[in-house]
Amino acid sequence: MKKKIQKNENNDIDFSGGGILLFIILVLIPIAAIYYFIVSIIKKNNNMLRISGFALITTLALVVILPKIINRFNYKEEVAEEVGTLIMKVNDTKFVVELDNTIAASELIKEIGREQLELEFNDYGDFEKLAILPFNLSTSDKEITTKPGDIVLYQGNILTIHYGSNTWFYTKIGSIKDIEKYDFKKILGEGKVTIIFQVDE
Repeated sequence: MKKKIQKNENNDIDFSGGGILLFIILVLIPIAAIYYFIVSIIKKNNNMLRISGFALITTLALVVILPKIINRFNYKEEVAEEVGTLIMKVNDTKFVVELDNTIAASELIKEIGREQLELEFNDYGDFEKLAILPFNLSTSDKEITTKPGDIVLYQGNILTIHYGSNTWFYTKIGSIKDIEKYDFKKILGEGKVTIIFQVDE
């Protein structure tokens, strides 16, 4: 299957398109403001000093704020590489996981690759089982009310499988398909359980 993910390519400003305008705003105007500010001090021109000082402060604030605004909206849409289906095995029961459209889900598939990921899960809060991942995944936390069968990421390296409901800030990985066909909590059992994830190509 192919999934589209939204990803900020990097933290640098993309000067393509309006590059000349950005260069003028972020480079030439600050230089000019600093120049006139220094000149006004040398000439002891109070009016010029006030105007150039205000222009300098405004320009410096713009230099600080504008890149953050540009980076926030400088997102590029890309198509994740074609991957197989994520399979989750609990004892003798095999589940198919429908992945969410998050970078973390795509990264998890890549981390597993052609191998399998075996994790030991423990109960927490009487609504989920959690395990520590041996690697970190990207987070894009949102307030989510989980339901049985939801698989979410917490703090970048904690994978949680929900057999109950909870509202918290998570990064969604996916949901088990046809969860209503199973007595999911019973299959997971109480206490520790070993769960295996693999990619079925």
